[in-house]
Formats: sequence, C-alpha cells, structure tokens
Amino acid sequence: MSARFLAFSSSMITNVSSRVIARLNGPLRSIDCSRAFATVVTPANEIDKGSIIKQKWKEDGPSEYWEINNVRQVKQGRQAAHVSLEYTNLTSNKPERWKGSTTAKFNVVKVEKQACQILYWDNDEKVFFVQDDQFNQQELPQKYVKEASKFLKNGDQVTLWLDDDEIVKVSVPAAILDASR
Repeated sequence: MSARFLAFSSSMITNVSSRVIARLNGPLRSIDCSRAFATVVTPANEIDKGSIIKQKWKEDGPSEYWEINNVRQVKQGRQAAHVSLEYTNLTSNKPERWKGSTTAKFNVVKVEKQACQILYWDNDEKVFFVQDDQFNQQELPQKYVKEASKFLKNGDQVTLWLDDDEIVKVSVPAAILDASR
C-alpha cells in the first residue's frame, strides 16, 4: 500500500498538533486554509501570557474562553514540576487560577481581530449593531462591553476578537474605558 504524506514548511511544523499529521491515501483535495491551525493543542508549560484558551469541561457543556494573564512554572526539590496559570475567564469576566501538571493539554485559539464601527444601539434587544471594513453588519450583545456600553456612541471604533464566527472578546478605546471607571 503506497502512502503519500503532506509536507509542511519548517515554520508550520511548530503549529502542527498530533491530530493534524495524517497519511493521505486518496487524491489531494482543495481545502479552505484561511483558518488552518486556528486551534492548537498545547501543553501547559508552553502557554504564553496573552494566549486565548478554549476549554470545555463537559462534553455537552458550553465552551469557556480564558485569557492568560500570568504563567509560572514551579519546581520544588524532588517534586514534579507544575504550572500555575492566572487567567481571566472571558465568559464570566472574573480572574481565576489553575494549577496542574506541565503535561496537561489546552486548546490555544488563534483569534482574528476585526476592527468595527458602531452603527447604532437597539434598545429593545439590548445589542449594538457594528460594521466591519467590508460593510458586513453584525450584532454585538451588551454583555461583551458591560459598563462601557453607557459611553459608546455611533461611530466609535471597537475591536472584535473572533474564533470562527464566535465573539471571544471586545476591545474598546482606552478613553471610553477610563470614562466607565
């Protein structure tokens, strides 16, 4: 049985997880690679500050997104090394801490940042309508901007952090954040 293997450049090999390397037995097909390797399975000791992690604790439960604030690797005497992650749970917007093995695996998400302009506020549905550079309109629920929603006006710029089509986080201008505090 002959086997054909997919070749990667050296810069892409670092992003390849064990699930992605595969033997191809059939003809090559054209694949949309615009979001290739959007989620990478990474050991806890290789996670960096600022990474976004998508974690699902139960099979039928919702996914949570974490933004890593601090990573510490601790090795004490003869004990096994462990990793301490300080993160913000983007679902509840609360700071939390995780401590565990250096070999624990996490799904690190490569988010797309999309600059958008606020068009208007729909008071009935409690959503902002935003528009990107290609004039695509999207709903932005109030839960993503929380207190800053009182200070956002039509024409303000916000940045959406997206995983596929799901909003992970919203960045608002610093002047608006200062006004909301």
